[in-house]
Amino acid sequence: MSKIIAVKGDLEKTTAKEIMSTPVVTVDKDIDAEDALKTMAKSKVRRLLITDKGKIVGIFTTSDVIKLAQ
Repeated sequence: MSKIIAVKGDLEKTTAKEIMSTPVVTVDKDIDAEDALKTMAKSKVRRLLITDKGKIVGIFTTSDVIKLAQ
């Protein structure tokens, strides 16, 4: 959201590429939650794309981490 606000331009003309985070960090769907958390910390990201045979199948987020901790 902060990147969208920072654009201060016409959102209809702003492309995803202009505001997306890079590099995109991915992990395989079979990774355990602890290793996913370590990857997030090491990569300094709040979201991981989850892949299955190279295809994106989901997203693991900091919100998911909070749910696990409850």
